[in-house]
Amino acid sequence: MNFLITDLNIKLDGHKLGFIKNLVQYIEKKSLNNIYHFLVNNSEIFQISKSNSENIKIHTLTLEEKSSFEKDIRFLEKAQIQWNIIKKYAAELTINHLVLMELDPYQVAIGKEKTRFSISGIWFRPYHRMQPEKENLLAKARYIIYKNQKKITIFFALRNKNLLKVYVLNDELLTGLPKNNRFFYLPDPCFQYPHLKDFDLRKNYGVPAGNLILLQFGYIDERKNSENILLALNSLEPEISSNITLLIIGKFSENYEQKLLNLKRISSEYQLVTMDSFISDSEMESTFSQSDVILRMNLNFYGSSGVVGNAANHNKPCIVSSYGVMADQVHKYHLGKIINPTHINEIRNTIIFYLKNPQNRIIDGKNYRESHSAEAYANTLLQV
Repeated sequence: MNFLITDLNIKLDGHKLGFIKNLVQYIEKKSLNNIYHFLVNNSEIFQISKSNSENIKIHTLTLEEKSSFEKDIRFLEKAQIQWNIIKKYAAELTINHLVLMELDPYQVAIGKEKTRFSISGIWFRPYHRMQPEKENLLAKARYIIYKNQKKITIFFALRNKNLLKVYVLNDELLTGLPKNNRFFYLPDPCFQYPHLKDFDLRKNYGVPAGNLILLQFGYIDERKNSENILLALNSLEPEISSNITLLIIGKFSENYEQKLLNLKRISSEYQLVTMDSFISDSEMESTFSQSDVILRMNLNFYGSSGVVGNAANHNKPCIVSSYGVMADQVHKYHLGKIINPTHINEIRNTIIFYLKNPQNRIIDGKNYRESHSAEAYANTLLQV
């Protein structure tokens, strides 16, 4: 059986690259009879190594194919161009089953036709967990319109009977989705990488020896809720805040780093360290292992996050928003604290709790790691 596994939008702003790399590694370790073709955009800032396994073939887009959708065009037009490229490769490689590492962009294109190959894919932005951003009537009306648009889009995709499996990361309940036996749970995998040799987080960023290190990691924009976190830290008494370091590492959206630096109150004693850069997998592992508490209190975000898995990998507690899949996972596996991300006082008190109770800075992430292993993720995703 010929598989085509594809992601044409890999960037270094999440763990999409890790999703592909670890699938390659999983197949290399297993004695599988199928042929697995991987199709990626092959950006200049990342490379996916060719595999020595006979049943793994890595394909990258040509410059012409990449340029066809990298121009300034509408979302649906870009998705259709990419879908046509995927179909072209599927035909040339005689593909039986297509695995879309991100289903979302292609829902309309999938629903418009009947493919000769079967399809499965990861649905990153399902509608069933969403809530209104605010309690006023306008926000609720916008929420209803947006949710119904997303409902219609996935129903349209399901017109294609060859769309066999729609995977939702870490949502074990799938409550609120149609009961049509085509929605499935997929464990958001805990990827483990080698640590960076001789790396000292405190020395690297000038963090005092006794300070509590709060880590925010990933692509940093307004959704990360950094502003409310800074407001909470600004409200702390100097004798408390002087023992805290907020470390924010990842690529910042335009002008957002300076906005956060401006928000820090001059009289506040806590240390704010920002690094506007992607870091290697090895440095990421070392950073998580040497931090104390991981922050993932995103605003209006209801899906899964690899940051929770990274924290569990190193037995570090995380503080997450009180809604969505992450809250369920943190509650079920006892991975940290669940709070309202807009309540400054609640953020403040939770930070004080971890400062004053160092024994609570270690959690047991074993059950989460085992149930969300890279193997469990790959084994589920590659089933037809």
